[in-house]
Amino acid sequence: MESPTVFESQPTPQQDIETGHLTPTHPQQDIKTGYMMQIEKIEFKGIEEEGFDEICCSVCLEEFEDGHDIIRIKICRHVFHRLCIDSWLKQNQSCPNCRCF
Repeated sequence: MESPTVFESQPTPQQDIETGHLTPTHPQQDIKTGYMMQIEKIEFKGIEEEGFDEICCSVCLEEFEDGHDIIRIKICRHVFHRLCIDSWLKQNQSCPNCRCF
């Protein structure tokens, strides 16, 4: 079983020491790229089971294969190789396919 990655961690509210109130959580950012936590890691078999139309990464144009690190943008559900989308998001703050974020 894999340990959680930066992409899978969820922020938790913190209690203010002086007032005792919970402070709102802020979306976490990836340290390398700085983009908001709107992506998730998925397994190759998840792509097949969920019936994705995409069989290849639109950044590198290589087909997805078992064992590849695959990332899905939660909002639009487009999928990419992890290294490809990390590289893309360092330069652009949007989905390579539909420009959402």
